[in-house]
Amino acid sequence: MPSRGNDQVFLALVVLAAVVAIVFMPALRNGFTNWDDDKYVTANPAVQSLSPDNLVRIFTRHYVGAYVPLTIVSFALDYLFFKYHPLPYHAANILLHVLNCLLVFWFIRRFTGDTRAAFAAALFFGVHPLRVESVAWVTERKDVLYAFFFLSGLISYGYYRVRSDRRFLAATFFLFVAAVLAKPVAVILPLILFLVDYIDRRPFWKTALVEKIPFFAVSLAFGGMAIVAQKSARTLRPDKLLEFFPNLAAAARNLWFYVGKTLVPVRLSAYYPISTAVSTDRVYPFTWGLLILVLFIAAIYLLHRVNRRLVFGILFFVVSLLPVLQLVPSGQPLADRYLYVAAIGLSCLLALSLGGPRGTWKKILYILLVGVSGIFASLSWQRCKVWRDSLTLWNDVLQNYPNASVAYNNRGRVFQEQGDLSRALADFVRAIETDPRHALAFYNRGVTRFALNQYDLALSDLNQAAALDPGYYKTFNNRGLIYYLRGETGRALLDYERALALNPDYAGAYNNRGLIRQDIGQHEKAIADFDRALAIDPGFINAHINRAHSYLQLGQYDAAREDARKLLTLGFSEDPELKALLEK
Repeated sequence: MPSRGNDQVFLALVVLAAVVAIVFMPALRNGFTNWDDDKYVTANPAVQSLSPDNLVRIFTRHYVGAYVPLTIVSFALDYLFFKYHPLPYHAANILLHVLNCLLVFWFIRRFTGDTRAAFAAALFFGVHPLRVESVAWVTERKDVLYAFFFLSGLISYGYYRVRSDRRFLAATFFLFVAAVLAKPVAVILPLILFLVDYIDRRPFWKTALVEKIPFFAVSLAFGGMAIVAQKSARTLRPDKLLEFFPNLAAAARNLWFYVGKTLVPVRLSAYYPISTAVSTDRVYPFTWGLLILVLFIAAIYLLHRVNRRLVFGILFFVVSLLPVLQLVPSGQPLADRYLYVAAIGLSCLLALSLGGPRGTWKKILYILLVGVSGIFASLSWQRCKVWRDSLTLWNDVLQNYPNASVAYNNRGRVFQEQGDLSRALADFVRAIETDPRHALAFYNRGVTRFALNQYDLALSDLNQAAALDPGYYKTFNNRGLIYYLRGETGRALLDYERALALNPDYAGAYNNRGLIRQDIGQHEKAIADFDRALAIDPGFINAHINRAHSYLQLGQYDAAREDARKLLTLGFSEDPELKALLEK
């Protein structure tokens, strides 16, 4: 006969899953956005196949400055069954978030031994508005997927500590590897395992240290790969790496920002602009950084003497944020999604405050928590709608932060795709006015002016974009197009070569270089370029058309006919020469 305790746990799990799922239901009506959903999913040829060759490609490349092969594979599974219908992608994110909330409950219940407190803390974690970015944004499958393996690994390690069965330790290791393959920030798991040892009062030497050597080896390997990926995406700022105390002061500021947003989640945003002004006085950052470090160590030491579980919750929060606190400046400085796993530490602290004897104050605290969770659930429900599409997303950012250059640039891209070039141009102009060193805004304004046949102005913008960011391959590809149309094929070819040197997997530049070779009669070389473009993106219509015409010039009619058939399967039948070829 099941015990009352088991019934209570089962009921808590069911209610928790139902409430969290309901709160995030509005995300099911959302589409994709131009905030990396195109790079990871809708314009990423890697998700279109699960063939062995493509899987090798997925596991040997990084995307948008991140090595996340398991996340890409999950998108490929979505594509296999649902193509580009957004609902299943969002449903998968919500399901993973619900499972993560159940794992948070399980983990905190072991941490406190209190089912009611664990439920309240897991509910607070699950419905908080800061979770919306990680759940309602398709790209952040990375967060919910890595967190699933991360939490599963923590729970497995807990069983290892209780039962001393090394099979649980092995399971923890494999779950850890899966977590870092989903998102590299999972490299901090070995440090969290030490925190588990700490609250279990396990000695930090011999067995405890030796058994974690494989974990730290994986952390070092994947941490190195993450740095390489960020460097290739130009999101790493190496000029700031050695400024330890200024970076520490910035990290403390960011930490306080996250605590504040957790307590009062207002003016949440997909992008938080920060001042680019840096003081030339190096004394104050050094002083503040050193003071912060000393005070933090002293506080942890004093709390250690009072309650180890308090130390655990605080250090879980801080350690989980270490990769994104800007101690090593890289990527987006501030983001709601960075709190997804770190918030579990704060949930542990909340559960501690709710545990113990049920006095009057505890009842009042529970009532307050129910009310706050209800408010947060309502805010999350509404915030899910912000991610409906790109336009609602960037309008929301600009409503809260009117000087966000990134938001103007990305909203301009929305208007660009809609064909509203005048509004797109106005947004790119505003983005540049807000941040005169915004290379992507110059690039997009150049592309828009190119579409408006303003070639001289477009060339000026692309030159400026290239000067500000010489590592962005698309700038050179589009500048090459302008040179090509102006008859300057030599300069165009040089730009295509430069684009391919920066990104050897850029199908567009292979296609454009093939066109030049086609024009000068080098059809074999042109076909080789079109082959490369189609190996990267098998659905590239223009590359099929161009290759077919080169085949025709060489008298290879069967090969041209095969390309024409492929074009029909892709829904293209507007080339009269190829249609005539199929009718023969």
